Amino acid sequence: MIIGAGSGNDVSRALQWGAEHVDAVEIDPAIYRLGTRYHPDHPYQDPRVEIHNDDGRNFLRATDRKYDLIIYALVDSLVLHSGYSNIRLESYLFTQQTFADVKRHLKPDGTFVVYNYFRQGWLISRLQKSLDEVFGAGNPVCITLPYRKVIEPEENTAGDFTVFFSGNTSNLRQAFTQQEYFLRNDQAPAPTSPNGSNPKYLAGVGR
Repeated sequence: MIIGAGSGNDVSRALQWGAEHVDAVEIDPAIYRLGTRYHPDHPYQDPRVEIHNDDGRNFLRATDRKYDLIIYALVDSLVLHSGYSNIRLESYLFTQQTFADVKRHLKPDGTFVVYNYFRQGWLISRLQKSLDEVFGAGNPVCITLPYRKVIEPEENTAGDFTVFFSGNTSNLRQAFTQQEYFLRNDQAPAPTSPNGSNPKYLAGVGR
């Protein structure tokens, strides 16, 4: 399941990696139509893809399907829930209740992935706490690009790319331990190159 399927980039990649079925959930019909018309890979025309023009939270509560992988793609609608508040539509996806809905729809060895360009450290911290409370403390894996040993709540992280993995993360942790180019936060020193672009420490994985 891909929530925030947008114009189809994540769907296209899932198909390229051999997904047998993809539920693509996109709330904005205009974005979906653009993807259908202009995406060079034509992922929405693939028979393995089922389109759901629906709110992600509503779809989670309505379906009884189980998934190997659930992805929050770039769920960033820029649309306010109401003209009288600063709550955006996707805000309801980043709650403990919705994360619990996600967990219920994962197969026993399923994985939940959230990625975005979170602009403030406290947003990342809040997300970490919510995932800890739903999936168990220490279960989520956080990857940051560029590498950051610690993300402080007051830190400006605009432009940084952050990915959370929850659910079945044991194999992922083991892979990062064995791969020399990606080290856990508790194993990796800070980048040594002047511009911080040393490829050995591009990603930090851990708490």
